[in-house]
Amino acid sequence: MIKKYYPYFVCGGFSIVFAVFAYFVVQSKTTSFDSLVYGVLTSYMHPVITWIFIGITNLGGFVALIALAIALPLLVFKKKELIVVLLSELAVVSLINLLVKEVFSRARPQGLMLVQEMGYSFPSGHAMASMAFYGLVIYLVWRMSYKRSTKIVVTLGLGMLVLLICASRVYLGVHYASDVLAGLSISLALLMVLIVFYPKLEWRFSLFLHS
Repeated sequence: MIKKYYPYFVCGGFSIVFAVFAYFVVQSKTTSFDSLVYGVLTSYMHPVITWIFIGITNLGGFVALIALAIALPLLVFKKKELIVVLLSELAVVSLINLLVKEVFSRARPQGLMLVQEMGYSFPSGHAMASMAFYGLVIYLVWRMSYKRSTKIVVTLGLGMLVLLICASRVYLGVHYASDVLAGLSISLALLMVLIVFYPKLEWRFSLFLHS
């Protein structure tokens, strides 16, 4: 019984985490935390590291994720119906991110921006998109008949990539740490919901594409 409702508990938990971050942002109580994280990350600032982070942050952008949403189902999973699933997920995440940003209207950091970004800051779109997309890819890999060792390597690799993308947003000066953590929280909540309904969605998309 508990296992059946576990995704809902996780979804609720991460929704609460987001609500907490949202409350503290509205109350302007994340300044010390944001400054601490930014200071730690930028203490390692170096041209090579900056170049690497710029490359990594692009892997969390919608252009790269859309390309991967088309390429992975065709080249890796061999299931073209997954293109619709992945692109639909990105569309939903993008819409939610835009709506939430409009609600909170938090300005981006005023310090050094190493890349150019427009729009509001809270929550991070890169954090949301990368967590949702790569998290779903990890889930799909575990549904496939790959070796367990392969699944673990993919999980660790993509998990590390998401963390680096999030770190890059703070390092590059385009987001506060609270933006990133709030974005992760929303996407993890959405991911749990998608995992629950994925089997039905996959079946419906499969019928649609083969009709």
